[in-house]
Amino acid sequence: MKILLADDHALFREGMKMIIQRVLPNAEITSADSWQQVHNHIQYAQFDIALLDLFMPRINSWEQELTQLINNKPTLPVCIITASNVHSHIKQALNIGVKGFIHKTLGIEEIQTALLNLQQGLYYTPTLYHKNSSNINKLTNRQKEVLALLVKGQSNKVIASNLLITETTVKRHVYNIYQLLGAKNRVEVGKIVDDQGLLFN
Repeated sequence: MKILLADDHALFREGMKMIIQRVLPNAEITSADSWQQVHNHIQYAQFDIALLDLFMPRINSWEQELTQLINNKPTLPVCIITASNVHSHIKQALNIGVKGFIHKTLGIEEIQTALLNLQQGLYYTPTLYHKNSSNINKLTNRQKEVLALLVKGQSNKVIASNLLITETTVKRHVYNIYQLLGAKNRVEVGKIVDDQGLLFN
């Protein structure tokens, strides 16, 4: 099996090489550290799988670089290796035609599972989508109401007035929301809800 491994962090590439060789001892691994190198390699060689980081040095946007790659090699299974949980990035990459995602926080055993599944053409890190959606579901209806107003930029005082509760109660709800979503402030809460496409009723 011939694998193209592309990431601009040398230490990560070397670690992934060791894992790949452990799972697939006969794999031939070609490395790249930029989108330009990726395009150069696929122009002159055939690969069975391409494992790519989206955010390598590039000339165009990663969306354009990825589109160019898949248009040039439509039968090549492309799997994204990412540290991102941004829902819009995942959705865009899927629409372009990637066959899988491996999150960089995975343990060695899960990466092994991913590589074996990619031989069949598909793999998606189970926790990649809506990382905090289960925590959204843990919110009470009142906390969801507070969250809906919070992400609109309303102050605690305005939220209290709109929901007919005290400002102290709002502060308690906001604190609990921070804890559940792993956020430190309102900006982070808004970013989590926006980036990951979290929806609440």
